[in-house]
Amino acid sequence: MSLVVKYDVPNIFEYFIRTHPELKAVRDQLFGGGRQPSEDDKIELGRLFDRTIRDERAELTQAVVESLTPLCAEIKENPPRGESGVMNLACLVATDGQKAFEQGIFQAAAGFDDNFSFDYSGPWPPYNFVEVHLQT
Repeated sequence: MSLVVKYDVPNIFEYFIRTHPELKAVRDQLFGGGRQPSEDDKIELGRLFDRTIRDERAELTQAVVESLTPLCAEIKENPPRGESGVMNLACLVATDGQKAFEQGIFQAAAGFDDNFSFDYSGPWPPYNFVEVHLQT
């Protein structure tokens, strides 16, 4: 099974400014009062945004993985797709466990607000769980 969670917001940067006071404070300090920030200031703000979004993605992914782990034989975390991606999970689920897995997704999603979308699909062939080592 596959689970993709995304930020469902029109502008990811503005969403983070609204939801992370430390990011807003730095942005306001750099751009406030008609001040023109330097290139280094803009880069530093970008780095702070990047750190903040990576930390939040990791935290949210961990919470969802913990809630789904009892329902899966294995979970593989793939990189999120695009800037709005939060997580991209491949979940190895027994055929007779698919209903419980779907219910688990709804329970996990209940901990999120309307700024997130959950999209699950499958079943898919378990290609995410195969490792092939070729030697020449």
